[in-house]
Amino acid sequence: MKTSKLIIIVFAFIYANCCNQEEKCNQRVYTKWLKNKIPSSICIDKNHHIKEILSQEDIDGDGLNDFIISHSKVNTKDKDTLFVSLCTQKKDSTYLLKKTLGNLYPIILDDYGVHIYITDTISNKRLVSYHGMYPFEKLEFLKTEIVLKIEVGAGETMEFHFTYRKDDDNWFLEWAEYYGGLTRQAEELLRADGVLNDFKPTIKRIDFQKEEQIRIDDFNYFDWL
Repeated sequence: MKTSKLIIIVFAFIYANCCNQEEKCNQRVYTKWLKNKIPSSICIDKNHHIKEILSQEDIDGDGLNDFIISHSKVNTKDKDTLFVSLCTQKKDSTYLLKKTLGNLYPIILDDYGVHIYITDTISNKRLVSYHGMYPFEKLEFLKTEIVLKIEVGAGETMEFHFTYRKDDDNWFLEWAEYYGGLTRQAEELLRADGVLNDFKPTIKRIDFQKEEQIRIDDFNYFDWL
């Protein structure tokens, strides 16, 4: 009888321990097809769900492929954003969360009108609006490099290149490319006038000095809009 009770207690402990681990590791997904694609060692905030697998590239140059995902609050509201978690692979094939960034995607707004202003809840600083547009263009993860492209004005984009530094264990803004082109409306007008071939877009590479090379954690959309 004592042996049976002991076995029951042991199994109850194991079951409780497993359940607690599952509760602590949230892997809720936005779409069902992602369910079996997330490694068991990757967890997100309990009120979030995984939106997309962004990359499985080796982003820190250690020879092991890493795992990058985007996730958001389950009930996204005005002024929320998409988060990006960078999970680096260890030699035992499990993943370790290196960092979660909430600044690579813009703040989501219900209204993108030019009259909208945002106040930073931490600094209480008044931020400018997105001027009627959602500025995100693309986000890429290459070997030791993260590339973020945003729209900074009508027909204007900036593509930022953050390179990994092993000594600092972080990505720093080394250079960017500015592109100044035409809006769709302006292109249609020039085409109608037959002078579109005379237009040449402005393309300029910007190399940042050492003191200007900010960490990817410190990137702020409102510094460039």
